[in-house]
Amino acid sequence: MLSEQRIPVAEPGASEAGKFQIVLSAFAAGGLDVGEFSAVLYTAVPAWDRQDEAERSLVLLLDDWEHETTTAGGAEIAAAMRRAALGASGADAG
Repeated sequence: MLSEQRIPVAEPGASEAGKFQIVLSAFAAGGLDVGEFSAVLYTAVPAWDRQDEAERSLVLLLDDWEHETTTAGGAEIAAAMRRAALGASGADAG
């Protein structure tokens, strides 16, 4: 049913990396809020010294978001996180 709506779903037996790519795409598209995404990110992201540039960018942005005290600032950081997730997911913005 989700596939019919063009919502990506993990196939049975999908790898953790494959599942994370689906979550990343859903977050980039606005289907998940930052709190929901952060729960998955924290369990999927490797240790700091093993992160790639995209993973590190998302971790740093999430840290900024968690420490932001204004609604407007939080919204700006969330938008930057979605852009980073879009790039990391390999999806085309256009």
